[in-house]
Amino acid sequence: MADIHAQPFSFTRLRNARMENDLRLRDIAEETGLSVGYLNRIERGFVQDIKRKKEERKLLIACILRLERDIRRKEKRQKKR
Repeated sequence: MADIHAQPFSFTRLRNARMENDLRLRDIAEETGLSVGYLNRIERGFVQDIKRKKEERKLLIACILRLERDIRRKEKRQKKR
C-alpha cells in the first residue's frame, strides 16, 4: 500500500486511497452521513471548483461596484464644472 501522506494533497489522492483500501463510496457515505453524490463530487474536485468560481464572482461584483462608484464620482465632478 502506498503512503498517501507522502503525496501532495489532491482530490485524485482521495480516490486512490479509497480504491487501494477497497472502499466504496457507499461505505464512506454510510460512515460519514454524507451522500454518495457529494462524496463523488469531492473526489473529482467539483466542490473546490464551485467555491473558486463563487469567490471569482464575488471579486468581479466588487470590481463592478467600484467602477460604477468611480464613474458616478467623475460624472458629479464634471457637472460641477
